Amino acid sequence: MTLQEAKKIITKIRDSPEYERSKVILEFEKLVSGGKFDISHALYEILDDLVETLAYYVSNPEWRKKDRSFYGEEKLVQNIQGALQAIEALEIKNQNLQNEKD
Repeated sequence: MTLQEAKKIITKIRDSPEYERSKVILEFEKLVSGGKFDISHALYEILDDLVETLAYYVSNPEWRKKDRSFYGEEKLVQNIQGALQAIEALEIKNQNLQNEKD
């Protein structure tokens, strides 16, 4: 999985309609936890952290009232934006390292 592919998957979660989002999150969780791809440790850490965070996303407001650790749309978008920013920072770091080699 490349950095671009990771960004695409995470963006798909953010942009999915609410009624499909849980399915897309589950697919993402299976992909990351399955570990059947070759990625850097740094990218894996970002993706794994996001998987852990997404476990607390609940679209139903009534269910969220039952446990304060659950969150909805606003925090979902914040968490995804944070992951995307971390991936972009990793891209810049990788580019800088590549430029130093050249």
